[in-house]
Amino acid sequence: MKRFIVCLNGEDSNCNDFRIVDVVKVDGYHVGDRLLEGVIFNVRINKKNQFEVSIADHSKKYFEQFNQKKWFKAVRDYCEENDIFETNDSLDAVCYDDKIMPKNQKWRCNKIPNIIECKLD
Repeated sequence: MKRFIVCLNGEDSNCNDFRIVDVVKVDGYHVGDRLLEGVIFNVRINKKNQFEVSIADHSKKYFEQFNQKKWFKAVRDYCEENDIFETNDSLDAVCYDDKIMPKNQKWRCNKIPNIIECKLD
């Protein structure tokens, strides 16, 4: 299963202290250049392990004039091709797929209100 993970110990290449976040944001500039610059898309991973895209509230009015289906697909494609995103609190998040986790490592998670703190053993 895919997850969005924020490294808490600041060592992305060798991170063993994580926070899993439900939603990341993608600036429309990545898919629509200047046309969608500043338009924020919210992305979450649904139960089918697919990227689910919605538009941030403050971008809805401007975005109404565009083909939403086309741009939502463009954002999903962008997410499939990239693995670095930004959280709502401006931290870098990596999209990590459990399928590629080394077999000798396991998640150890504690649920805290609104976040899940996780570490690899």
